[in-house]
Amino acid sequence: MVRAGFDWMLINIEHSPLSARDATTMVHAIAVGSYVRCASLVRIPSTGAEWVKWALDSGAAGIVAPMVQTAEEAERLVRFTRYPPLGQRSFGPFNAACATVDNENTVIGFLFVGCFFVGCVEGIGITIPASSQRSG
Repeated sequence: MVRAGFDWMLINIEHSPLSARDATTMVHAIAVGSYVRCASLVRIPSTGAEWVKWALDSGAAGIVAPMVQTAEEAERLVRFTRYPPLGQRSFGPFNAACATVDNENTVIGFLFVGCFFVGCVEGIGITIPASSQRSG
């Protein structure tokens, strides 16, 4: 699929039996198979910092976080994806040699509950209403 010309692929570990190791292997396969032209996004199973760090340290271009309910929660997640001084992300073992990583190239998506904060949190690239918020 990565050679079919897709710009990005989503690896969903929230609603699948995939382990973090399985998803890391998939992130690497997408990069190699597409000659690094197809970005991988990981739908993380929860909004904890450990999942954000793991997904990004695996080489994913970004995350999709589930069930974000407030602007504060969205802002916290954005901080987890940014390196200091803009955020709280630390350098993983594969990124340590790349200390000049650009904070602006990480894609952040949210599955949100309610729509009161959409557009008011800087750094969000994708917003997807939770299934209970969709109509039709």
